[in-house]
Amino acid sequence: MAEEASQTQSSAPAPASVPAAPPAPTPSKSTTNASPTPQAESIYTKDELLDAAKALGTTRAVVAGAMHFAGKDRMTKSEAKKVIAAFLQRKV
Repeated sequence: MAEEASQTQSSAPAPASVPAAPPAPTPSKSTTNASPTPQAESIYTKDELLDAAKALGTTRAVVAGAMHFAGKDRMTKSEAKKVIAAFLQRKV
């Protein structure tokens, strides 16, 4: 009987002792200092930018001229501001 017990123990494969990898830490919102991912700016049509001329700090005529000068009929608000500034500063 002792022989049977030793045979079953020796014939069984030994379990592999591979340590499990620890779970990756998940950052909590209170400890991260990273800023949120920037979102893409909305693209506005010429008509929308013309209607928003006052919000851009100028007149409809300046927006129309700046967009014509840039050769675009759609742009973001930040692009529109840059184009307007370049249009107003150009030499005549």
